[in-house]
Amino acid sequence: MSEILLNDEIKLCWKGPFSFKDLLTNERYKKDYKCSGVYLWEMASAEAPQYIGKATGRPGLWLRQFHHYISLIGGHYTVPPQFTNNGKEWICDYEKNEVLEILFNEQKFKEVISYGFRYAAAIKIFLAKLSQEKVNIVERNLLHDLKPSTTFWGTQTVPKELVKIVHCETSCPTTIAGA
Repeated sequence: MSEILLNDEIKLCWKGPFSFKDLLTNERYKKDYKCSGVYLWEMASAEAPQYIGKATGRPGLWLRQFHHYISLIGGHYTVPPQFTNNGKEWICDYEKNEVLEILFNEQKFKEVISYGFRYAAAIKIFLAKLSQEKVNIVERNLLHDLKPSTTFWGTQTVPKELVKIVHCETSCPTTIAGA
Protein backbone atom coordinates (compact mmCIF):
# COMPACT_ATOMS: atom_id res chain seq x y z
CA MET A 1 0.00 0.00 0.00
CA SER A 2 1.20 3.51 -0.84
CA GLU A 3 2.20 5.74 2.00
CA ILE A 4 -0.11 8.69 2.55
CA LEU A 5 1.69 11.90 3.47
CA LEU A 6 0.13 14.85 5.23
CA ASN A 7 1.99 18.03 4.30
CA ASP A 8 1.69 21.62 5.41
CA GLU A 9 -1.45 23.53 4.73
CA ILE A 10 -1.98 25.34 1.46
CA LYS A 11 -3.99 28.54 1.38
CA LEU A 12 -6.24 29.11 -1.64
CA CYS A 13 -7.48 32.62 -2.28
CA TRP A 14 -10.31 32.22 -4.74
CA LYS A 15 -11.28 35.01 -7.12
CA GLY A 16 -14.73 35.14 -8.64
CA PRO A 17 -17.40 34.41 -9.39
CA PHE A 18 -16.83 35.08 -13.08
CA SER A 19 -19.09 34.27 -15.97
CA PHE A 20 -17.31 32.92 -19.04
CA LYS A 21 -18.17 36.15 -20.88
CA ASP A 22 -16.83 38.44 -18.14
CA LEU A 23 -13.64 36.42 -17.71
CA LEU A 24 -12.86 35.85 -21.38
CA THR A 25 -13.64 39.34 -22.70
CA ASN A 26 -11.64 41.26 -20.08
CA GLU A 27 -8.06 42.03 -21.17
CA ARG A 28 -6.89 42.46 -17.57
CA TYR A 29 -8.08 38.98 -16.63
CA LYS A 30 -6.40 37.56 -19.72
CA LYS A 31 -3.08 38.93 -18.42
CA ASP A 32 -3.70 38.29 -14.69
CA TYR A 33 -4.61 34.64 -15.19
CA LYS A 34 -1.86 33.66 -17.61
CA CYS A 35 -0.54 31.42 -14.85
CA SER A 36 -0.95 28.07 -13.15
CA GLY A 37 -3.67 27.35 -10.62
CA VAL A 38 -6.87 25.50 -9.88
CA TYR A 39 -10.44 26.37 -10.75
CA LEU A 40 -13.92 25.44 -9.72
CA TRP A 41 -17.27 25.78 -11.47
CA GLU A 42 -20.48 26.29 -9.52
CA MET A 43 -24.13 26.34 -10.48
CA ALA A 44 -26.85 28.24 -8.62
CA SER A 45 -28.21 26.33 -5.62
CA ALA A 46 -25.81 23.42 -6.08
CA GLU A 47 -24.59 21.58 -3.00
CA ALA A 48 -21.33 20.49 -4.63
CA PRO A 49 -19.10 22.16 -7.19
CA GLN A 50 -19.97 21.28 -10.78
CA TYR A 51 -16.38 20.80 -11.88
CA ILE A 52 -12.83 21.15 -10.52
CA GLY A 53 -9.78 21.43 -12.71
CA LYS A 54 -6.23 22.67 -12.98
CA ALA A 55 -4.11 24.76 -15.28
CA THR A 56 -0.41 23.97 -15.24
CA GLY A 57 0.67 27.28 -16.70
CA ARG A 58 0.80 25.81 -20.21
CA PRO A 59 -2.03 26.66 -20.68
CA GLY A 60 -2.75 29.13 -17.90
CA LEU A 61 -6.04 29.59 -16.05
CA TRP A 62 -7.51 32.04 -18.59
CA LEU A 63 -6.67 29.96 -21.65
CA ARG A 64 -7.94 26.80 -19.95
CA GLN A 65 -11.34 28.47 -19.45
CA PHE A 66 -11.30 29.60 -23.10
CA HIS A 67 -10.77 25.97 -24.19
CA HIS A 68 -13.59 24.80 -21.91
CA TYR A 69 -15.94 27.46 -23.29
CA ILE A 70 -15.24 26.45 -26.90
CA SER A 71 -15.93 22.79 -26.01
CA LEU A 72 -19.12 23.71 -24.14
CA ILE A 73 -20.66 25.72 -26.95
CA GLY A 74 -19.31 23.38 -29.62
CA GLY A 75 -21.29 20.36 -28.47
CA HIS A 76 -18.25 18.44 -27.28
CA TYR A 77 -19.09 18.46 -23.56
CA THR A 78 -21.95 16.77 -21.77
CA VAL A 79 -24.83 19.18 -21.08
CA PRO A 80 -27.16 18.53 -18.10
CA PRO A 81 -30.84 17.93 -18.94
CA GLN A 82 -32.06 21.23 -17.46
CA PHE A 83 -30.35 23.06 -20.34
CA THR A 84 -31.71 20.97 -23.21
CA ASN A 85 -35.03 21.32 -25.03
CA ASN A 86 -35.97 17.67 -24.59
CA GLY A 87 -35.01 17.33 -20.90
CA LYS A 88 -32.36 14.72 -21.74
CA GLU A 89 -28.67 15.06 -21.07
CA TRP A 90 -26.63 15.77 -24.23
CA ILE A 91 -23.64 13.44 -24.49
CA CYS A 92 -21.39 13.64 -27.54
CA ASP A 93 -20.97 9.88 -27.85
CA TYR A 94 -19.38 9.04 -31.20
CA GLU A 95 -20.52 5.42 -30.86
CA LYS A 96 -24.21 6.38 -31.11
CA ASN A 97 -25.69 6.76 -34.59
CA GLU A 98 -28.22 9.32 -33.34
CA VAL A 99 -25.34 11.58 -32.21
CA LEU A 100 -23.62 11.26 -35.58
CA GLU A 101 -26.89 12.12 -37.32
CA ILE A 102 -27.16 15.31 -35.23
CA LEU A 103 -23.55 16.28 -35.91
CA PHE A 104 -24.18 16.14 -39.66
CA ASN A 105 -27.52 17.94 -39.55
CA GLU A 106 -26.94 21.69 -39.32
CA GLN A 107 -30.38 22.50 -37.89
CA LYS A 108 -30.22 19.81 -35.20
CA PHE A 109 -26.63 20.68 -34.32
CA LYS A 110 -27.57 24.36 -33.90
CA GLU A 111 -30.02 23.20 -31.23
CA VAL A 112 -27.20 21.36 -29.43
CA ILE A 113 -25.08 24.52 -29.63
CA SER A 114 -27.89 26.45 -27.94
CA TYR A 115 -27.79 23.91 -25.09
CA GLY A 116 -24.09 24.63 -24.63
CA PHE A 117 -24.68 28.38 -24.57
CA ARG A 118 -27.35 28.01 -21.87
CA TYR A 119 -25.18 25.71 -19.78
CA ALA A 120 -22.11 27.98 -20.09
CA ALA A 121 -24.19 31.01 -19.06
CA ALA A 122 -25.24 29.25 -15.83
CA ILE A 123 -21.69 28.43 -14.71
CA LYS A 124 -19.93 30.58 -12.11
CA ILE A 125 -16.14 30.29 -12.31
CA PHE A 126 -13.73 30.67 -9.39
CA LEU A 127 -9.96 30.81 -9.92
CA ALA A 128 -7.08 30.37 -7.48
CA LYS A 129 -3.50 31.06 -8.52
CA LEU A 130 -1.06 28.43 -7.37
CA SER A 131 2.57 27.56 -8.04
CA GLN A 132 3.07 24.98 -10.76
CA GLU A 133 4.56 22.39 -8.39
CA LYS A 134 1.45 22.41 -6.16
CA VAL A 135 -1.24 22.32 -8.86
CA ASN A 136 -1.55 18.52 -9.20
CA ILE A 137 -1.57 17.87 -5.45
CA VAL A 138 -4.13 20.57 -4.72
CA GLU A 139 -6.42 19.58 -7.59
CA ARG A 140 -6.34 15.93 -6.44
CA ASN A 141 -7.17 16.91 -2.84
CA LEU A 142 -10.00 19.22 -3.95
CA LEU A 143 -11.49 16.47 -6.12
CA HIS A 144 -11.47 14.04 -3.21
CA ASP A 145 -12.69 16.51 -0.59
CA LEU A 146 -15.42 18.30 -2.57
CA LYS A 147 -16.58 15.56 -4.98
CA PRO A 148 -17.74 17.74 -7.89
CA SER A 149 -20.93 16.53 -9.54
CA THR A 150 -19.56 16.14 -13.08
CA THR A 151 -16.07 14.82 -12.28
CA PHE A 152 -15.59 11.24 -11.16
CA TRP A 153 -11.86 10.73 -11.49
CA GLY A 154 -10.12 11.37 -8.19
CA THR A 155 -13.26 11.62 -6.08
CA GLN A 156 -13.39 8.09 -4.68
CA THR A 157 -9.83 7.26 -3.63
CA VAL A 158 -7.73 9.05 -1.03
CA PRO A 159 -4.88 11.11 -2.55
CA LYS A 160 -1.38 9.72 -1.99
CA GLU A 161 -0.28 13.10 -0.72
CA LEU A 162 -2.79 14.77 1.58
CA VAL A 163 -2.66 18.51 2.16
CA LYS A 164 -4.77 20.68 4.38
CA ILE A 165 -6.40 23.28 2.16
CA VAL A 166 -7.43 26.53 3.79
CA HIS A 167 -9.82 28.70 1.80
CA CYS A 168 -9.62 32.50 2.06
CA GLU A 169 -12.98 33.85 3.16
CA THR A 170 -13.26 36.55 0.50
CA SER A 171 -14.82 35.36 -2.77
CA CYS A 172 -15.04 31.79 -1.50
CA PRO A 173 -17.29 29.57 -3.65
CA THR A 174 -20.57 28.89 -1.85
CA THR A 175 -20.14 25.13 -2.26
CA ILE A 176 -17.02 25.23 -0.07
CA ALA A 177 -17.81 28.10 2.28
CA GLY A 178 -16.89 26.95 5.74
CA ALA A 179 -15.01 23.90 4.39
